[in-house]
Amino acid sequence: VQILDNQIELDFSNLTGFENVNVDIDCNQELVVEMQSRHGGFQLVTPGREHQANNGFTAFVPYTAEFSVNALNSQKIRVESADMKGVTRGGSIGVIPYQSNGNLKLIWSSDTPMLGGRYIDVIEIRTSGKGR
Repeated sequence: VQILDNQIELDFSNLTGFENVNVDIDCNQELVVEMQSRHGGFQLVTPGREHQANNGFTAFVPYTAEFSVNALNSQKIRVESADMKGVTRGGSIGVIPYQSNGNLKLIWSSDTPMLGGRYIDVIEIRTSGKGR
């Protein structure tokens, strides 16, 4: 995983896989995490290749996004990419994660070989304190 200018580059050489992105969390209220996907999965963006997707290859790969925090009794936020396409999904992790570490895990699986090229999605993650 490589993060450049808020971008993560993944290697899709396998049909199934996962990548983790670690983040620092410092919140003095119960943390709420909301995620939204632009494409609802990893979408091929290499010009001229889209029409080849029907020839035994795919140009789209859905994934599962898991956000977790290294804090006692915290709950994972787990959302399917299709469920957060253009819509914010998530919830409370159930604890106050003061000076903790968080992790975004992306898990993908494709039954069909992927066309060679560049795939993208944009995941917007919003965090806030729940306030009591």
